Amino acid sequence: MQVAMIAYAKRIISTQSPAMATQFTTQVLLCDSSAITFDSGADYPQITSAYTKDSLNKAAQHLHSLQCVAFPTETVYGLGALALDAAATSKIFSTKGRPADNPLIVHVSSFTMLRSILPKDYVLPESYEVLMKHFWPGALTLLFPRDPTRVPGIITAGQPTVAVRMPSHPVARALIAIADAPIAAPSANSSGKPSPTRAEHVRRDLDGRVGLILDGGACGVGLESTVIDGLNDDGNIRVLRPASLALPASITWRLYPLGPISDPSITAHRLFDGLLTLEQEGVDMILIEEVSEVKEGLAIMNRAAQAASVHSHSLYISITHNTRIMLTKKRTETTVDDLLRQQEEPDRKRRRVTPDQVVGVDSSAEEEDPVEKRREGGDDLEVGLVEGEASESDGSEEEEQPRMSPPDRFNFNRTSFKRHDLPKTFAGSSFMSIGVSAPLQAALSSMSIRTPTEIQAACRDCIGNAKTGSGKTVAFAIPILQRLSADPYGIFALVLTPTRELAFQIAEQFAVLGGSLNTRTAVIVGGMDMMSQALELGNRPHVVVATPGRIVDHLRSSTSGEWDLSRVKFLVLDEADRLLTPTFAPDLAHLFSALPKERQTCLFTATLTPSIDAIASAPSRPGKEKPFIHRMIATTETVDTLKQHYILVPSRVREPYLYHLLCNPPESTISMRRAPTEPEKHIRRTRNNNGKPKKKPAADEDEPEQPPPTIIFCTKPKTAAYLTNLLKSLSIRSTALHSRLTQRERLSSLSLFRSSVIPVLVSTDVGARGLDIDDVAMVINWDMPNEPEEYTHRVGRTARAGKGGIAISFVTEKDEQRVLQIEARIKTKLLEIVLPESKVLEKLNVVSTAKRLATMVSCLLTLSTMALLTET
Repeated sequence: MQVAMIAYAKRIISTQSPAMATQFTTQVLLCDSSAITFDSGADYPQITSAYTKDSLNKAAQHLHSLQCVAFPTETVYGLGALALDAAATSKIFSTKGRPADNPLIVHVSSFTMLRSILPKDYVLPESYEVLMKHFWPGALTLLFPRDPTRVPGIITAGQPTVAVRMPSHPVARALIAIADAPIAAPSANSSGKPSPTRAEHVRRDLDGRVGLILDGGACGVGLESTVIDGLNDDGNIRVLRPASLALPASITWRLYPLGPISDPSITAHRLFDGLLTLEQEGVDMILIEEVSEVKEGLAIMNRAAQAASVHSHSLYISITHNTRIMLTKKRTETTVDDLLRQQEEPDRKRRRVTPDQVVGVDSSAEEEDPVEKRREGGDDLEVGLVEGEASESDGSEEEEQPRMSPPDRFNFNRTSFKRHDLPKTFAGSSFMSIGVSAPLQAALSSMSIRTPTEIQAACRDCIGNAKTGSGKTVAFAIPILQRLSADPYGIFALVLTPTRELAFQIAEQFAVLGGSLNTRTAVIVGGMDMMSQALELGNRPHVVVATPGRIVDHLRSSTSGEWDLSRVKFLVLDEADRLLTPTFAPDLAHLFSALPKERQTCLFTATLTPSIDAIASAPSRPGKEKPFIHRMIATTETVDTLKQHYILVPSRVREPYLYHLLCNPPESTISMRRAPTEPEKHIRRTRNNNGKPKKKPAADEDEPEQPPPTIIFCTKPKTAAYLTNLLKSLSIRSTALHSRLTQRERLSSLSLFRSSVIPVLVSTDVGARGLDIDDVAMVINWDMPNEPEEYTHRVGRTARAGKGGIAISFVTEKDEQRVLQIEARIKTKLLEIVLPESKVLEKLNVVSTAKRLATMVSCLLTLSTMALLTET
């Protein structure tokens, strides 16, 4: 198995080829690290070497020309770009071939610079002040709340936190200070390759893709920085990514990783050796994080308690999810009392252990991949239990019902929706009142979700029907996570979706909501490597989010017995109206035969179809309760905050109308503009021979202002590609989403649109279902959907979660009947918009030229594809 895995890793590294949109003549500039010093409290360096100062100035200019620079840090060489400029930062992703949904670490040179990117009213936690005092500058990364007005979304991959560190390497810190701007800098290597520790490593890998490399010698550590999250409500510090953190001489605490939580046998094997090592070190105190008392875990906790008794060490058990030991010798600046005060937990979460009493906990964690965007740790003790309630369980679903079943833990607002066979409950207006545990409430709060919507306040076997944007994902994610803590082994929940993009989005929401529980989620969809997905399934994640076809492929090809679906407690069909069609019927039949009969099944949809109604009205099976059914009682399928319009336009002249609409959006959407303008900031402006700044070309002066966030829907991939090329020719930044793109390209397009780098997404109906993108101002239907239900899903991408939005449909001479069907379906009349024809025709020549270019590009792409097929 190990040989096969190594071969696979090598194949991945050799086959990845990052996009090489821009070719450079890579220049390597030398820097003398010893010539750079920072006086105590100074924000700017003293540089005694002329060539070093010149190299740093050139690198700063290169950064402000929105290009990437490779430079040394104390850990590895980084690939840097201006962190507060989304256009500059996007080049990191294209240069590395890095997935656009991976967050970046922001590097600062001073505390003044740190404060400039944080929310104005943010107060540093006391624990952060101590950590920064001792470890900054250094290889320590801390999480801070993101200020969306300052830090672009591309940096954080849409997460509410931003990772920041202050490097101690003189070259890195001096470069940031001279550039006078925070720098985002992942390792300077192609995605999937080893991180470089010398300038020569960078040159061999990125030659021609990065314009400038600062050679400051070999890096001292060779591992990435340690990432710590101190933003938890309980005040605890959690290590998200362990690494080689060099401690100052005055700090006497050390971190000893013993083994992964997934394999207690490794920890057991190393325990005595570790304790002997600590004894030789003359340890005063040991802090050990607790492991689950199952198999070797029971022995580990027993021996740890005995060690505390025999050797008279102070032993503390902390309920988190990695087996680690912390020790101290002589206490100097940071005392044990200081540490315990900074990391003090409630009594039920941190308990003193005596030789005859070892505290137990159900641990659901397995730290498989501690990357920035996954949170580690969290207290899952008594999650979902009523205070004082603790009972033995054999793990059966029936025995767990009294304390964990949704009907008992979730309550319903009787005035909001219809019920069928609903148990007695009381109305609740908060997640606390409907029984959601404290860690999940904290996760919801971090997503700015503080009160449940109708669909979220209801959930046994269920059919959930609610308007788009009403929070259906949270409605099924919370009960799953609530019960997961009681039985955290094997594949616990299977969520099926009709589209790949929706699967990734649901997985992201599970990662955020289940961060405190260390929930492991796997996305199993087409377009991705089967072998890596098989390895993920073999690790038995808690939640699998999949498209039916791909998960069935794995079921049919799996012969190792490393995983199955026999322990699934939850089956969720999101966008059930689409899944319950003949297209997915064979795959669903195969899945249902592999799933246990004793499971909770939930169907969620924004549109009720005959197939859903048939399931709702069908008699219940013997021994099973009739499903709980939540139906929205509103007469319309679309939300009240959505304004719906149409424009009558001949099919052959839609392009000028589209261009005019994007350049002159409805007044109600103008305030929602979020896309950054093309950057013009440089260290010094280009000047002509007279010393005056050069004028911008006429073409730049005529460039339109970018529209507010807009999704344009069309029915065919060919049309989506054509419209994207058309808009690019008209200087409107756009990207495409359709089935002919690779999965990496599809995810990249979504990430660029989500992070405000690109304001217009041109999509087929692949993007019509379930995608939750913040602040989409406008949806434009380039052509009307074939089915009225699809219209509901398309326009549901805007006006989400109570916000406003506008939907505009181009109605041609062929669409009259479709419009009538849509109006009958949504029980709303579309209002006509009449654009000023004279204004539209002003740009007719410009649009006609762009049409010819877009058509030409489409033809060339078609010809090249045919040529490749012929060669094959």
